[in-house]
Amino acid sequence: MDSPTSPMRIDRGIIRKPTGVLEQASAAMMRSREGTEASRLLEEDRKTLKKLVETAGDGSILRGWRKEMDPQGLLEISFQEFIQACARLNFFGDTMELVGLDGDPNHFGLKILAPDEWQVIMQFRYWFKERFESPVAFFSAASKGETVVTKEDFQQHCHEAAPDVWSEEELDLVFECCDYGNEGQIILEDLVFIETDENARTQILYKVKLGKMMEWRKKAAEEYWFWVKEREAAKKEGAGFPQAHRKAPRPWLERYFEDMPTVKCLSKVMRVREACKRARRARLTFLDHTRKTYGHDVRAWRRALAPQNTFCMTQRMLRSYIAKHGLQLAISDIWRGFDYDKDGVVTFEDYNGRQALSLARFQRWAHNNFGSCAILWEQPEAAAISRQMTGIWFPDKSMQLSTFKAFLKALYWPDFADVNTRRDVLSSLDLHGFGTISKSDLVWLDSWHPREWVIAEPDPAEWARLKAQLVKTYGHLLKAWRLLLDVDDSNHLSWAEFRDACKRIKFDGNVGACWRALDTDMSGTITMNEYDKESFEILCSFKEWAELNFGSISHCFRQLDEDHSGSVSLKELRHACRKLRWEGDVKLLFDCVNVSHTHNAGVRCISLHDLAFLDNWQVEPTEAELAAEDPPPRTQTREQMKKVTKKVAAANDRLASPLNIQKLGFQDWATACSTPVDGLSQQLPPLSRSSSAVLSPYAQPLIKKPRNKARAFSVSCLRASTDAPQQEASPSPLAFNYERPVSSPAAL
Repeated sequence: MDSPTSPMRIDRGIIRKPTGVLEQASAAMMRSREGTEASRLLEEDRKTLKKLVETAGDGSILRGWRKEMDPQGLLEISFQEFIQACARLNFFGDTMELVGLDGDPNHFGLKILAPDEWQVIMQFRYWFKERFESPVAFFSAASKGETVVTKEDFQQHCHEAAPDVWSEEELDLVFECCDYGNEGQIILEDLVFIETDENARTQILYKVKLGKMMEWRKKAAEEYWFWVKEREAAKKEGAGFPQAHRKAPRPWLERYFEDMPTVKCLSKVMRVREACKRARRARLTFLDHTRKTYGHDVRAWRRALAPQNTFCMTQRMLRSYIAKHGLQLAISDIWRGFDYDKDGVVTFEDYNGRQALSLARFQRWAHNNFGSCAILWEQPEAAAISRQMTGIWFPDKSMQLSTFKAFLKALYWPDFADVNTRRDVLSSLDLHGFGTISKSDLVWLDSWHPREWVIAEPDPAEWARLKAQLVKTYGHLLKAWRLLLDVDDSNHLSWAEFRDACKRIKFDGNVGACWRALDTDMSGTITMNEYDKESFEILCSFKEWAELNFGSISHCFRQLDEDHSGSVSLKELRHACRKLRWEGDVKLLFDCVNVSHTHNAGVRCISLHDLAFLDNWQVEPTEAELAAEDPPPRTQTREQMKKVTKKVAAANDRLASPLNIQKLGFQDWATACSTPVDGLSQQLPPLSRSSSAVLSPYAQPLIKKPRNKARAFSVSCLRASTDAPQQEASPSPLAFNYERPVSSPAAL
C-alpha cells in the first residue's frame, strides 16, 4: 500500500491525488444515501454534471461530451477517464453511483448523461450505416472535392439522401457532436465516430493518421527541396544564402538530411516532374517557332526538319535546325518532349500524332480506292473540276486548294465532313503555303509508311482477346507486364516492345487495334496505368507503404529480411504487411514480382532484385497535369497585335521623315500638316499655278501626287515659302529658304 505522502494511491477504484478538489469529490462519494433522498441527490448530481459539460461545450451537451470526455466518439468512457474528466470540470458529485446507473460499474456513457441526445446519435449511426458505405464515401460526396464539410453541406447531403427522415434540430445535434471544436466545419477524422464497426473505424482512423504523417513528411521534404533550389539560384546570381535562414537545415543535420529516405524519394519525384515540365515547355516553344516561321507543323517538318522525305528526325538534324535559327533552347529538353518512346528517333507520328492520324486515314482511303495518292491527280474529275472552277487544267502544274477540296468532295472522301481532318490534310499538302497543291505533294504522302497502329482503329474486343491470352499464359496481367512487356522496368512500353511481345506469344489478332485501345491519348507509349489499373494501384500502394514505413524499397527489404538470407518469404511479407496495415493482396504481389524464382530451403522467396525496380519506377505526370501546373505562355491577342502594328507604323514614319516632328513641337504628321506656318494667319490655301511655276521641275511631281506624309509636308513648306509675304520677324522653325536652286529630287 502506498504511503500517505505518495503522489497517487488507489482506494476502492478511485484515483486520489493530494489536491483539495479530489479530496472534496472523495468525501462526497463516501456519503451514505438511502431511499428517495438518495435518488433525488443522484439526479441532482447528474443534472449538475450535465450543466458543467454543456457549459464546456459552449451551450451544446454533445460538443462538451466530445471535447471534455470522449474525443474519439465512442459514446462511453472508462471509469478512470470519467474521474479525470470530473476533476477537470470541478464536479464534486457521487461519481461511483453515477457510473453504476446503467448497471456497468466500469464505464460511463452518454446514455446516462443525456439519454435523449444519445438516442438521436444512435439512430443516426444505424441509418448512416444502411444509407452510405462508409464515412469516407459520405465525406467525399458532401465535401465536393474539398478537405472540409460545412454545416450547410452536411445537412443538405443528409436531406438529399433522406428528405423526410431527419429534422433540422436533429441534424444540428449530430453536427455538434462531430464539430466538437466549434469551428463550423468538420474533417474526415471528426466523422469517423459514426461508423458502428469497430474494426472499420480503427482502420479509417489509421488511414487518417497515416495520411497526416505522409503529408507532414512530404511538406518537410518539399521545404528542403525548394530551399536547395533557392540556394542554387542564389549561387548562380552571385549572392550568398544565409545558413541562419529559417528554411536552412541545421549544420549538424545538413549532411544527414539529404540521405533521409523521404527526401531522396521526393527528390526523385521532383526531378522527374521538373524534367517533364522543361520538356513540355521546350516542345511548345519549338512548335510555336515553327508555326510562326512556316505557318504549319507539317510544312515545317517537310521543309526544314525532315526535308529528304525520311519521315524521321535525329538529334543531329534537330541540332542543325536550332543552330540555323538561333534558338535559345536546350536540345535535351526538346528531344525529351518529342521522343516519347525513347527509341532515339523522332518519327512523324511522334512529332504530331493528330495530324499524322489524319494523313494516315487519307492515305489509306486513297490506297484502298485508287491504288495510291498520286493516282488521284490523274482522275478525270480533277481536270473537269479544274476547268469548271478556273477555266484551265495543266496536269504538270499545281491546283488551288479550293479546287482540290471540291475535287475530294466529288470523289466522296468519307472524312470530308470532318472540318479538322480536312484542314489538317489540305494544310499538310500545301508545301509552301501558297494555297496550291501539286502532284509531288501526293507523291510525298505515298512515300510515307506509317506505323501499324496509326492506320488501325481502336478495338476493345481485340484487346480483350490479347488480355485473355496474357492471363492464360502468365496467370495475371501484372506478371505478364514484368516478364514479357516491360522487361527494362521503365514503366513505359513502346510500340516496338509491344509488337515484339505479341509476336513472342504468337498472338494472331490485330496488334495495332490493341495498341490504339490502350494508347487513348496518342502519346506513342503505354504506361502501367493504361495497361491495367488494378495492377498499377497495387504497385503504387505497396511503394507508398514501403516508403512511408521504411523510407525506400531497399530499406523495406532489409527490414523484412530478418535472417539476413537475402530473400523474403511469403510468410514474412504477409506478417509485415498485416502488422503495418497494408491492405493489398500480398499473395498476388508476391507471385507477380517473383521473376527471379528464388528458393530458400525449398520455400519460394523474393529477392531484392525483384523489388528494386520500384525504387526507380517513377510515375510521370500526364499532359493534363502538366498543363494545369505549368500553363503555356500567353500569346498576343489581336488587340495587342494592333497596338504593335501602330507602333511599328509610327516608327516607320519617323524613319522615313526628313524632319523630326517631335523636336519641332508636334505630336504627329497630321497635326503638323494641319497647323499654319508662322507668319500666316490661316492655313495654307490650295496650291496655285503661280506658286507651282516658280518651283523646280523636279518638285512638280511631288506637288501633283505626294506619295506620303513626309513629302506632302515638304510640299506645304515649299508652298508657304513662295506664296507668303516676306516678314522681318524671327524665322519659324518650319520656315525654309529655298533660294538655292533644287538640282535633284534627293535635295528635296
